[in-house]
Amino acid sequence: MAMSANQVQSHKRPPEIPLSRTAPSYLHSNSTSHAWPFGAFAELIDNAYDPDVNATSIFINTEKIDGMPCLTFTDDGYGLNLKQMHKMLSFGFSDKEEINGKRPIGTYGNGFKSGSMRLGKDAIVFSKKENKNVVGFLSQTYLKKINAEDIQVPIVEFYDGKSDHKLSLTHIKEYSIFKSDEAIQNQLKKITSTGGTRIIIYNLSQEKVVDMNNKGVLRYELDTTTDPYDILIAESKCVPKRSRGQQTSDDAPRCDFSLRAYCSVLYLNPKIKIYLKTKKVRTVLIAKSLKETEKDVYRPWEENQRVRITFGFNPKEHPYGVCFYHNNRLIKSYQRLGYQKNADNRGFGIVGIIDCNFLTPTHNKQDFKDSTAHSRCIKAVGDKLNDYWNEKRENVEAARTTHQFLGSTKDDLPDHTWVQCDYCSKWRKLPDSVSNDSLPDLWSCSMNKDLARRDCNVPQEPENSDDEISKPTYDKSYKKREAKKKLDQKRTKSLQQKEKNHENQKNEEIIKSLKEKLAKTENKNAQKEVNKPDEIEQHSKYAVLLNLKKELLNQKEQLDTCVMDIEKAENAENNGENTDPPPVKKIKVKPSQESELHEQKPHTNKPSEYIADDKVQVVSTTRAVQTVNFGDSERKLTNLRSHVIKLLKSVVNEEEFQELINDLEGDKIDEVLQEVMENRD
Repeated sequence: MAMSANQVQSHKRPPEIPLSRTAPSYLHSNSTSHAWPFGAFAELIDNAYDPDVNATSIFINTEKIDGMPCLTFTDDGYGLNLKQMHKMLSFGFSDKEEINGKRPIGTYGNGFKSGSMRLGKDAIVFSKKENKNVVGFLSQTYLKKINAEDIQVPIVEFYDGKSDHKLSLTHIKEYSIFKSDEAIQNQLKKITSTGGTRIIIYNLSQEKVVDMNNKGVLRYELDTTTDPYDILIAESKCVPKRSRGQQTSDDAPRCDFSLRAYCSVLYLNPKIKIYLKTKKVRTVLIAKSLKETEKDVYRPWEENQRVRITFGFNPKEHPYGVCFYHNNRLIKSYQRLGYQKNADNRGFGIVGIIDCNFLTPTHNKQDFKDSTAHSRCIKAVGDKLNDYWNEKRENVEAARTTHQFLGSTKDDLPDHTWVQCDYCSKWRKLPDSVSNDSLPDLWSCSMNKDLARRDCNVPQEPENSDDEISKPTYDKSYKKREAKKKLDQKRTKSLQQKEKNHENQKNEEIIKSLKEKLAKTENKNAQKEVNKPDEIEQHSKYAVLLNLKKELLNQKEQLDTCVMDIEKAENAENNGENTDPPPVKKIKVKPSQESELHEQKPHTNKPSEYIADDKVQVVSTTRAVQTVNFGDSERKLTNLRSHVIKLLKSVVNEEEFQELINDLEGDKIDEVLQEVMENRD
């Protein structure tokens, strides 16, 4: 079967890339980024403040419409056309840019969706621009009733009271609290300026709490009835007190639970007038509302710029801490840093102000993204807060009194009083004697006591003439003294350490010397222990030599006697006389020499010549007596002398006795040695 032309074209056309879809449940999950409900209020106020809308006033109120409590936000800005309304009700579309030096706060294209859905389930937007009216509807209730799978936003544009968006108008009248064209037009008429936007939020957020009967009940998260000119965060005696950050509700700043107080410090340099429940919020130049004001400078590590930090004491003492702004918008309020985190009173009453444009806020604009730059900034601001306290309080003798210690010098008035004109929105500086609390709710330039600035046409006095500062406005003498004291202590400690090291080194040298001496003594003693047997042996041998000396002296006498006998015998023979044989002689010898003596006997084949009466007794040093036989007188003398020589040589030939023998050279033994040496051959 042949295909039709449409089928052929459909077959040849490549498949389209599907669009991302957004489920209706995302409206709720996206709103949970605002844990604190006042953060949602700030998102809606920012949209009116940003330069693309540039509203001069915004009115926040509570109304009952069709019997339902509602929150309303009405501004006098430029308004929205159909295209801008569609972008505002969509996600991620943001074409905001700086205009005339005014930088936008919103950057993510998500503020209205997250903020409105945090305060209630349903929101309807009315806007007027260039003779055209536009109505947009963002509703969780509506999407649930129609079983929508994607987020749908009915938008209607009116021109001369007529609209071509029939289906969207039908859905708005059917599912919103405005059931008729007349009800819708009545809301548009409440935008009294030539342009502007009105937002109505209903089905307000509720929370489950436990009542006095221990039963779970629902209540509105916001208290709109207790104060006729304020919106408070609901509190209950039967539930734990709320806390933000490190501060509990007992000492928390009022801006944590009062919308009026929060709006008064929402902008560092307020340009928009905020009316809460028909009464104007008295916004303050917070950096100009302190006493004993000083400025310091912070240089971000990765930025080539100087950031001004303002420090001063709160005239009312509370609240205190550091307020962090970004692009003129409050991000973190009264965060306690430095001394203020301690349990003592140091840092009490100090307020710090810094505009951290070099940091990146989180998407809910209630904190900064965690980064190295953020950590360094927190540390530096805390240190500078400590410097300010030390200079203003610790550095003054009068600060010893409790009154001054707590930051209450002179009167409890700021250095200067500034007020905003309700007609021209210019800020005027008032005389020091004027208190802000004494001003009427509606104030104009014509009420200024300064004649030079009593007209709205007179330019605003520059309150930021000292923005570009390169160093602190006060001399940190306390810090310098403390630094010098620490340096002196460090030097003293260094000198003490050097002296200690020198003393330790000296002691180590002494200990080393003693150890060396001890080691030498131990070695010497050990050597003595090793040489002790040799010394004993030497002493023993020396004793032997002494005995030998005595024996040699005895032998000399015997030798002399023997020589005399031989001479007598020779003389008798020469004369022909018969003489008796020589008497028996005794010689003392060592046992070890016994064999030598026997070996020295003259070898003869006539053993009969050695008769008993010819025997010579030789006595060793051990008192052992041996018998030595000699022949005739001459042979006897020769053998006796040989024995003496052998006996002496046995001593002299031992090297270890050489010194001892040398010591004996000067004694009587010299005569014996000389005679033996002369006759040894």
